[in-house]
Amino acid sequence: MSISKKLIEEGCRTGSITTDKHGNFIKEGDKEIKDLESRSKHLYELTFPVRFEVNEVNGKSYQTSMTPNSEIRIGGESPVYNTGFTSRLVLKVNSYDKSISVTELIFEGYCPVLAGNDISALIPKFKEEKLPFYLDGSGRTFYLDRKFKKKEITIRISILSPKGTVLGTYDAVNYEDFAKK
Repeated sequence: MSISKKLIEEGCRTGSITTDKHGNFIKEGDKEIKDLESRSKHLYELTFPVRFEVNEVNGKSYQTSMTPNSEIRIGGESPVYNTGFTSRLVLKVNSYDKSISVTELIFEGYCPVLAGNDISALIPKFKEEKLPFYLDGSGRTFYLDRKFKKKEITIRISILSPKGTVLGTYDAVNYEDFAKK
């Protein structure tokens, strides 16, 4: 980005323009972007396996439907197409790592987990920071690490034997969103 000499002089005088460690001039807002860039990671880098004991399992199946955008009628009744079923499991759990305070896991998919099972749950642990979209269509999303919450979503469950051997692995419907591409 090229900044005019007048803008640089004004920015240096007011403090809205500074330099980075290489001596390049940057606007104040760019410092925030560079900070976000330095802390941001890919989603697959922000998924963490955690071992749990399952205390309770609650499952529910849902019918899914959709209306194509091309068929939405303003002021009229839009057609709705049934697209199948999906399942959601809500697990009450205790982590074997006492520093992790997760007590509830939500899994979007099918998994034959039972109360009393030991599992390894892959948890996406991130917060999303979005920069606003500008007239030129630019805008950015950054994924940053965060602390575990009491209630977390899990994208993969591995059911474990008492010896810790994986007996079966089950992926949530959105697992691919977090996989390394």
